[in-house]
Amino acid sequence: SILRVLILSFDIVSVITAVFLLATFAPTPFNVEPIAITFPDPPYAPLTGNLTVNSVLSGSTLVTAPRLKGPETITVSPSSSTESGLKVSMFGEQGLFYRFVGKRTENGYEMEQVGEPVECKYRTLVAVHEAGEEDFFITANVPLGLVRVEIRDGRCVQTVITDRVTESGERLYYADDFDVAEDGTVYIANSLDFPLDPEEFPGNKYYDDVLMDAFYINVLEGKQRGKIVKYSPQTNVTEVLRAGVFYPNGICLSHDESFLLYSENPYNRVMRLWLRGDRAGTVETFAVLPGLVDNVRRGSNGTYWVAVPSLNHALPILARFPRVRRLLAIMPKWTRMTAEPHTMIVRLDADGNVLQSLQDLTGRTRGVTSAVEHLGMLFMGSTFNEHFEFLEVPPLNEPPRGNIEASDKSEL
Repeated sequence: SILRVLILSFDIVSVITAVFLLATFAPTPFNVEPIAITFPDPPYAPLTGNLTVNSVLSGSTLVTAPRLKGPETITVSPSSSTESGLKVSMFGEQGLFYRFVGKRTENGYEMEQVGEPVECKYRTLVAVHEAGEEDFFITANVPLGLVRVEIRDGRCVQTVITDRVTESGERLYYADDFDVAEDGTVYIANSLDFPLDPEEFPGNKYYDDVLMDAFYINVLEGKQRGKIVKYSPQTNVTEVLRAGVFYPNGICLSHDESFLLYSENPYNRVMRLWLRGDRAGTVETFAVLPGLVDNVRRGSNGTYWVAVPSLNHALPILARFPRVRRLLAIMPKWTRMTAEPHTMIVRLDADGNVLQSLQDLTGRTRGVTSAVEHLGMLFMGSTFNEHFEFLEVPPLNEPPRGNIEASDKSEL
């Protein structure tokens, strides 16, 4: 019996030693070395007040199409209307470009696909119409940078606008989002600085094989590798406005262009960078939200829409344990932590106060990464879904449908 105890003790010590050696010395993806992370206190906003759990998003309309997968965000033509037919477009995975047009029917508002998808190179995450043109877009492309796209006659013509910081020459492989000012200046959220060679990833597998891996590893690493970048078309200069940002994957100018809002995804918060006035160049926390923060977009009446793809991730718990995160970084993909299906879209006022939240707990509306408002309609995209969706913007003065007590959340 003593011998068995000794053997069992030896086995346990051997396993602990092996895990320790793996966590300490095994090579990690991108050669990262996790660091201690300090989170805001509290790390999440509580699900109270206007963030009270509800099921509003479960009433959205889902739109599918052959091979449509992972439309990060939706582009609405500024010249279209709900009566003549809202024209929307999007880029999915594998570089495919889609168009849809809306119409009113007896069953409500519906969207139909127009033509066949057009294949572009690599992965476009965000696009806006250029100067109101229907066939020209400015896009954020991984790994090409800021790219002008022309879609015409079934062809995709891509021209790089900027792909690097002018002074340092650092490449913008991870141009995740951008916004364009009235004078044409472009503000870019470049999420990471891992050095990568696009030629190593033929075809359009760059996004699937690299970017999501890089995001996961950077979150475990805890290093603030992102940058807020400004491109001036008048001078053709690209410069860094702010470095040391923790995975910024959403950016938006304020309605009067006096400040920028950008998300720090793992920190669950939206930051404000002042561009004008006495506070120009300073940064402050605009809003802390209940989970990972993605794209930020202007809404009606001076408000802002923020996508929160998933709530209550484990990083704040693991923040003080870099060796545990290092071990997780070298584990096979199938062992990776998965986020819960609870997703939401949050509407903020000009001071960062929560005015409204639209939520889904069931996974039907899984991982919404953007919300674009146009003429009373809200169009939502997701990196994770094989559809996009839309619904009419609920009035602010009405309580959300399907309010659910936070204590009942686990029963759904």
